[in-house]
Amino acid sequence: MKKFFVNLYEVFIGKSEETGLYRSDIFPSVGFYTVFITLLMMLIYYYVLNHIFSVGRNKLIQWVLILIINAVACAGIAWYYSIKQGATLETFRLYFTFTNLVFGAILFVFFSFLGKSKSRYAKAQPSLWPRW
Repeated sequence: MKKFFVNLYEVFIGKSEETGLYRSDIFPSVGFYTVFITLLMMLIYYYVLNHIFSVGRNKLIQWVLILIINAVACAGIAWYYSIKQGATLETFRLYFTFTNLVFGAILFVFFSFLGKSKSRYAKAQPSLWPRW
């Protein structure tokens, strides 16, 4: 799993000799936290919010709001964890943070398509396709 996240981030950010700390500690940890938080946000949206507030909560705008909150949270984790580990490459940290923001959003869309089928009130979010 560690190698997967390292390769995934290096495809989009690039590989440098100065990024040893990122490859050894930051990429795997932040990748795991990104997947965990995105899965948690999907579960909260589809199985907590939409079951508690069944009326009016299954609109696309609420889904987009949760998507943005998730993406910003994933970017914040990347930024915080990079600083916490003592990474000094500012430009690389910005690229990494933005990449993690995009990955968080993509993962949320992916998990939404997987998790929406069991939701009672939000089966049509983010779209009606695919219907399982």
